[in-house]
Amino acid sequence: MSITCPRCKTINEDNAVFCTSCGYSLEGLTPSAPTPPPPPTYASQAPRNGSANVPVMIETRYKTLRTISTFLSIWAWIFLVLSVLGGIVAAMGIGGREGFLMVLAGILSGVLFFAMFKTCAELLHLAIDIEENTRLTAELLERK
Repeated sequence: MSITCPRCKTINEDNAVFCTSCGYSLEGLTPSAPTPPPPPTYASQAPRNGSANVPVMIETRYKTLRTISTFLSIWAWIFLVLSVLGGIVAAMGIGGREGFLMVLAGILSGVLFFAMFKTCAELLHLAIDIEENTRLTAELLERK
């Protein structure tokens, strides 16, 4: 049993004369039963090993797809950097209208390759995230 302070809502021992938080006089108040903890929400799972509000941990799957996605992202950035550097080098070596067109074509192709590889990498991440969120939702609905 405990006494809840009417002023600050601090829970005090049943034999307390004053609130331990705000000093309010608790004389004449009767001890009350402790309030039960709130039920777990979707952001937490049911208590395990005696601890409450433990976040849900999902097993990591599709390590190969994650590696391929990272590889594609790296290649995307490599193509972008090399095309810009190649355009700068070509601009220094070739003059006139032909040089400008070669620089523009090199940079444009690098940007297109960047967009293609980066899109593939993001689509793989999207598919993995959808699968993980589906498993998480199913697990949380089973607990409810």
